Order: sequence, then C-alpha cells, then structure tokens
Amino acid sequence: MGQWPLFLLGLMLLAAGIAIRQWAIFVLGRFFTADVRVHPEQPVIDSGPYRWVRHPSYSGMIIFFVGLGLALSNWLSLVVLALVPTGGLTVRIRSEERALLAGLGEPYRRYAAARRRLFPGIW
Repeated sequence: MGQWPLFLLGLMLLAAGIAIRQWAIFVLGRFFTADVRVHPEQPVIDSGPYRWVRHPSYSGMIIFFVGLGLALSNWLSLVVLALVPTGGLTVRIRSEERALLAGLGEPYRRYAAARRRLFPGIW
C-alpha cells in the first residue's frame, strides 16, 4: 500500500480519536479530572460512549496515537506510538478502576462487569 492511503487513514483516525476523547470528556462534565480521583457526589456514568466501554477517553487517545503512527508512514513510529501510550494507560486504568470501585462501590462493579475497558469485545 502506498504512503498516501496510510497517511489519509492516519488523519481519519487522528480525528476520530480526538472526537471520541472529547465526547467522553463532555459526557463526564464536571466529574472529569486529569488526576485519579472520585468526586463524593459522582454517579456511575453509563451514557454516551460510556455505554460501550469503561474508558472511552483512553480509547480515543489510543486511536489518536495509532492514527499519528500511520500518518507518519513509518512502521517503527506506528509500533512505538501504539504500544508506549497503551502501556502507560494500562497502568493508569488499573489505578483508576481501584479508585472508582472504592468510591462508587457496587454500582461501579455492576457497570464494569457489563463493559470492556477500552474496546468492545477486546479489553
């Protein structure tokens, strides 16, 4: 496959990743934070992209980085940009889920049992 189709696919994934992340942040509203914490009045959010996966904001980030790797048309860049952020996000997700379970309890446990973390049917 030539570089132009990969570049265009990469741009589409970049845009999709940004859109998914922004949608997830918008749906969380005032409960979105850059650090790992649970607001005392926070409910379990199960609307918008959260109806499909538990961490759609991170899904969007991974899609963005894969798109960037494709847009650069360099296989090494694609591998590094796909694996390094995903590894870091995996650590953060585990920490975040411990906090959500401790702060939200059984409602979050039920929600988590019905949804994958990042991509439906995968993880």
